[in-house]
Amino acid sequence: MSIEGLISDTHNHNWSVFSSTLPTGVNSRLQHILDETWRAAVTVKERGGDTIIHTGDIFHVRGSVAPSVLNPTVELYGRIYNDLGLNIYLLAGNHDLEGNNSSTLGNAGEALAGAGVWVISNVFADEKNKRFFIPYFDKCDKVREHIAAFVSGKDSDEVAQWTLYMHVPLNGVLAGIPDHGFSPEELQAYGFKRVFCGHYHNHKVFDGVVSVGALTHQTFSDVGSKAGFLLYDADKDEVTHFTTNAPRFVDFDPEWDEMETLEQVNGHFVRVRLESATNEEVEEVRKYLNEQGAASVQVIHVPKVEVTREGASTIEAGASIRVSLHDWCRARGFDEAVGIESQKIMDEVEAKV
Repeated sequence: MSIEGLISDTHNHNWSVFSSTLPTGVNSRLQHILDETWRAAVTVKERGGDTIIHTGDIFHVRGSVAPSVLNPTVELYGRIYNDLGLNIYLLAGNHDLEGNNSSTLGNAGEALAGAGVWVISNVFADEKNKRFFIPYFDKCDKVREHIAAFVSGKDSDEVAQWTLYMHVPLNGVLAGIPDHGFSPEELQAYGFKRVFCGHYHNHKVFDGVVSVGALTHQTFSDVGSKAGFLLYDADKDEVTHFTTNAPRFVDFDPEWDEMETLEQVNGHFVRVRLESATNEEVEEVRKYLNEQGAASVQVIHVPKVEVTREGASTIEAGASIRVSLHDWCRARGFDEAVGIESQKIMDEVEAKV
């Protein structure tokens, strides 16, 4: 097996915030995603690789893909297949599906099969390349059943030849999110050579288990997350992360010095929170950030907090919406089940935005 590239959670979509329509008619933020996908494919080719694997959520809106999103996506993957000659595997993620579990009929990703993409809507074992794929299921126990069936009857040496690819929640990837998925230790115990997981939008490496992370930032809930793509050298068992070149979502920190401000702001989508600011102060801050090269600036007025009551939730200003939601539930004494269900509802809301 040669070098392979991995991307995940691209969420191809006509994003509305901080976007425009290009002369081609393509949404500008969709074009960022397409450009980064092409960059990943070219990097794989230049490094001597022959395969690119997408670990789920190629599209964003569940059950509905706009032609203005679908057509540029199909055209791009056709170029990757025909012009670069790469093998392409596309694993079904939850945002790609019309229902709760993956199926050939209900997977929007199947539209890419005609572009030379090997679309994986059902559990699939690639015997030639020793790759085992499990698409999205709404219950982790269903995934466990498929893994158990695969390893059953195989000795540890045989399992160790295989790499596992899934679209599942991986505990420990996003701070503040309650553990309701797979722990890295559980996945390590199966004995696969490597496990790659899509779903959570942050790249993180554990011992033998990797969260691929989203290809680009998509909302302010991605602030602080590592986005980009991976190269995996199976012979050396080495994983290399390439940071996205697309604009990131950034929370401005007034404590940054001049150099750090320029590094963090230039070319990115910047949010700044101001306490009880006047219109003049808002415009002054906006002008300053624009001068530092911000791609777009969002200013949020927040009331000045005089007193923090005992037992109040301690949510940092830069915390993601998901972390804030979990902290809010916890501060009010709700159990973890409520937090988990709240996250699921938020997933559904984001899918329709």
